[in-house]
Parts: sequence; C-alpha cells; structure tokens
Amino acid sequence: MENPHIDIERMIMQSQYKQTLNSVSANTASNMSDMERKDYEDKISELFKAVKTLLDHNNSMGRQLEEAKTSLQEANVTISKANDEIEALKAKISKLEGENAMRRRKTYGKSAESSSSGNTDKGKTKDERESDFIENGCKASPDDEEDDEEDDETGESPAQSINTKRDTSNRPDHYKKMHADVCIVHDCDKEKLKELGYEFIRYSRPVDQFDRISVIRQDRYLYAWVRDSEGNEFEYFAPKKDEERPCVFENESKKLLLTPGASIYCDETWVDTKVKDKNGKIHYQKRYMWVIVNMTTKVCYYMYGRRKRKVIEEFLKGFTGTLMTDAYAAYTYFCKLKGCVHVCCWAHVRRIFDSALRDYKDGRAKAFIDLISCLYKVEVENLVFGRTEKDIVKARKSIAIPVLNKLIQKANSMLERYDKKL
Repeated sequence: MENPHIDIERMIMQSQYKQTLNSVSANTASNMSDMERKDYEDKISELFKAVKTLLDHNNSMGRQLEEAKTSLQEANVTISKANDEIEALKAKISKLEGENAMRRRKTYGKSAESSSSGNTDKGKTKDERESDFIENGCKASPDDEEDDEEDDETGESPAQSINTKRDTSNRPDHYKKMHADVCIVHDCDKEKLKELGYEFIRYSRPVDQFDRISVIRQDRYLYAWVRDSEGNEFEYFAPKKDEERPCVFENESKKLLLTPGASIYCDETWVDTKVKDKNGKIHYQKRYMWVIVNMTTKVCYYMYGRRKRKVIEEFLKGFTGTLMTDAYAAYTYFCKLKGCVHVCCWAHVRRIFDSALRDYKDGRAKAFIDLISCLYKVEVENLVFGRTEKDIVKARKSIAIPVLNKLIQKANSMLERYDKKL
C-alpha cells in the first residue's frame, strides 16, 4: 500500500455504497421492473466509478503536493548555501580589493589611491601612507637590491655577481629621486689580499654608500670574492691606504645627536637614486635612507645605504638613552643593549589597525584605534594645559596605563582565539 489511510477510506466508502445499493435494491425491488432495476444499478455503478476517479485524483494531487514541498525545502537549502557562498565571495573580494589598494599605494603612491578609490587622503604624511612593513617590510623589487631584506639579524649578504640594472627613469614624477653628482670607485687592494693569504676569485656585487654633503657623493666599494687557505669562499674588501674614505660626519654634530641619556627617533625609508653604472649609463636604483632625530638638541641626520641591521647598529654603537622606532626587526637588537631603552612608536601601531579597517573592512580594528586615540588625547592635554613633568607622569599613570591594560587584554584575547583556530 502506498498510503494505508487513503486505502482504508476507499474500502469504507465502497462498503457504504454496497450497503446503500443493497438496501435500496431490497426496498425498491418489488416496485421496479427488470429494466428499471438494471438502469438504476448502472447509475449506481457510474457514480461509484466517478467517486473512485475523484479519490485517485485526490491521491495524485496529495503526492504532487508532498513532492512540491520536498522540492521547495531542497530549493531553500540550495538558496541558503548560495547566499553563504555569495557572502564568502563578497568577503574575499573585499579582502582582495584591500590588498590591491595597498599594493597600488606601495607601487604608485598617493595618485593611484585617489584614482582607484576616490579617497585623496589629503593631509596625510608619507609615513602615514606607507604600508610597506605591514605586509612585507618594504621588500625591494626584482630590479632593485634583492638582498636588502635578507639576513637582517646577521647582516650577512648572499654571494651575488654584478648585475646590469634595468633603467627605471620612466617612473612616475612623484617618486623621490636623488642624483649623485660625484661617484668615487674604491678598488679592492689585491696585493693586500695576497698578504692575508686570500686568493682573488672575482669581483662581487659592489657596495654603495651615499652622503649628502654639498652634493650627493657616491662611493662604490668593489668587494672581492676570496678563498682562504682552508678553501672557504667569502666577500672581503681591503682598502688601499691612499684611497681611505674620510669621515664626512662632524664629530661635534654626532655628539649632539647621540647625547647620553637623550631620546632619539629613528626610521628608515627608501628613495630612487640616479646613479651611473660602470658603462656610464644613468639609471635609477632603490636606496635606503635612515633618519635619526634628536628633538632636544635639534639635530637630524640622514644616512644613506643598505637596510641592514649592521648599518644602524654601527652608527648607534655605544649610545645610551631612549630609542623610538617602528617594529622593524633590525631594531630589536637595541632591546639587548645595556643602558639603551627601546620603545615602539604608537603611530606605526595605529597605522596597522587603520589599514585593517580601511583596506580589509575588519571592524575589530575600530576598538584598537579608539583606545590608541585615548593615549593621543593624554599627550595633547599635556601640551595644551602646560603640565609639569610631575603632572604628566600622574596623568599617564591615571589615564594612559588603564588604556594600555585594555589594549593588551584585547590583543591577548584575539591572539588566543587565533591560536585555537590553527
């Protein structure tokens, strides 16, 4: 039986029709002729067939209704899944758009952002617009210094030969360019290498150093690949006595900049530098610029070179005081120095959350931005109200420290949730 309930109803109706027919036949049999009785029975039979057809149609409609309900449920499930997929795709599109916007700002600067998103970001500084270290730490492009990001903690560079650089003089005008008016080439003293027991193999990739004096001077050091008596190969530069590079930084100025106990600020960025290669061809190369500022003594120094830890480590060697930087890994070295306090910049921290909210539409970043604004408010009030050093310490303890506690609690909570998903 397809449906026991319907079949039972049909049996009951059939029995009722038969009982009615028998009853009517018994009552009217004596009063009807044979022809009338036959005609009466035929009508009853047709009526029974009509009712049976009606029941069959009713059962068929019931089955169709059940099938329609099942199909509707399946359609609803399919629509729900499709909606979930659409939302997932929208989130993915939003993320990709954010990544694309970030890369466009990194590659083309402010003009690309205003043309693609309609946001001109007027009033923002270059530091606020930079987002290199958020993603990859300002990695150089293939045609730039490929080893600038490698081995930042050790300061070692891989073995590379001199490569012909691609001419990038057609880059946008808003790129900052620096022209080296004087290029001095320092050749490696091969005779001194022999005295040290090294065998000259070939020249390695040259090391460039830039100084802003009255003109931009470029010093190119021709490092040599050498092999010692044990068969080890490495880069080495032996300066010639008559070509030693004089120090162009005044000792008195350096003393003012690195005054013991002072608070100095340090950051690094990059510039496109116009240089000549060994064939005399002019082209642009990415070079890094370190900026060290002492607000108390009003001294600012620009140092050009590689983005290696050893560069800033050598310059600030022996400094005692407070050093404020961003989260670049090269600066972690100063956390280990005795007498040097390393602190991180809240503007750089806020920039990461601002990028997460603006580019990736992550609403969780808003709470962090608001808390950091509370820290800014304390410092603004210190300036506006002309607070003394004692009052500044009191305001920071009463207002800033509770804000810092909230920040670290929210950060730890988010990290715990992230670790559980891994």
